[in-house]
Amino acid sequence: AANGLLYVSDWADRAVLAGILAAGAMGCRVGSITLLVALAVAELGTRSADGGDQAANVARGLRESALWIFGALALILFASLVSYDRADPAFSSTGQPGPVTNLIGPFGAWLSDLFFVLFGLPAYLFPIMLGIAGYHLFQERGSREPVDRRSASFRGLGFFLALASSCGLATLHFSGDGFPNTAGGVVGSLLGEGLANSMSFLGATLLLFAVWLGSVS
Repeated sequence: AANGLLYVSDWADRAVLAGILAAGAMGCRVGSITLLVALAVAELGTRSADGGDQAANVARGLRESALWIFGALALILFASLVSYDRADPAFSSTGQPGPVTNLIGPFGAWLSDLFFVLFGLPAYLFPIMLGIAGYHLFQERGSREPVDRRSASFRGLGFFLALASSCGLATLHFSGDGFPNTAGGVVGSLLGEGLANSMSFLGATLLLFAVWLGSVS
């Protein structure tokens, strides 16, 4: 009968089976104590397994929710950027009399103006980044492993390097018409024009393009 332990896959079931065998082999009193201990061990194992499954379900639900949350934020930001109007009262200007034309309302006008002041045309990278981040979290919804902080940190660093180099390139190569600042915003002015003054236009372009390629890869 003891060989039956080999055919019980769950370790908690093995503990109960071992207690039953001990109860028959060692007598009523000692065997009963052994059986009670085995039942307690089995109960702890069951609770531990249930707790692990519950934590995994919570993590799965959060990762599925991330797709909708990040997706909604990306759409809100994209709609505010694409409907930007310099006549709307916003962060950098009081605007002109009349209704706000931004699709997200006064908040969208203020938000889009702030992003264009700081980053210029590369501000459109932010809704793209939010959408990609939500999709990656959704793709990992079946994983029981926590989010790798080191990998997430490297991805965040790569995004900000791509953003900064894009701002510099936009300032050097695109017109700022229609934007509250240059085509690369304040970041592009500081980075692009600063490198161009110290290295020349060609040197700044090559360096920023190399950084952009490295950050994207």
